[in-house]
Amino acid sequence: MLKMTGIRTTIAKIFTSRDELSFRNIRGSLWATLLVFPLSFIICDMRHFDIETSILGLKNFELMVFPLGFGWLVLLFLPKNLIIPALRLSAIVCAIILPFQMILPEGLPLQVMFLAFQFFIAVCLGSSFYIFCFTLNNVERLLGMCLVSFYFGIFYYVLWNLSGFVAFMKTWGSAAAMVLYLTVVFYSCRKKDRQYHSEPDNNNFHSASFA
Repeated sequence: MLKMTGIRTTIAKIFTSRDELSFRNIRGSLWATLLVFPLSFIICDMRHFDIETSILGLKNFELMVFPLGFGWLVLLFLPKNLIIPALRLSAIVCAIILPFQMILPEGLPLQVMFLAFQFFIAVCLGSSFYIFCFTLNNVERLLGMCLVSFYFGIFYYVLWNLSGFVAFMKTWGSAAAMVLYLTVVFYSCRKKDRQYHSEPDNNNFHSASFA
């Protein structure tokens, strides 16, 4: 009961705090922690699921929903101190799977690689969402969601209509994005960044601890 009370108190602070909308409330030292959730979204979405293979009558884009859901579900069973290790391990597995998505011909093996990739990137999404909610302040979360919205607007309405960009993202573009993502994942939530105290006015913020 005491643990549930602590969780409720933390959630209540998210909705009751009123951080000033100012760039000075964005902590440069937490740049990786701020980017890890938006980049998880981008990595999850950047692979173009245009293969025609189906399983049990379900098309490829329909199948992707299942591993995404199961990956998010993993977060419900993770102790708090295992969230960051799960994020980092899942990101490594995604990086290992990515080359197979590039070299395998269309067929069931490629389909399996896509399904596995979506499961582990969903674990990354769930873990980074926890970090996003309980480590950042309101202004930093707002900036993170603006980055996600900007990505979807530019990506789908501009870049994805360029055939050269699509071809690039299926090969070296995906590889470059994954390298950036791994850098952010392993640089985010270092031990010295996991606890903050005091009020936003002096640039010291309360944050959830992962200890």
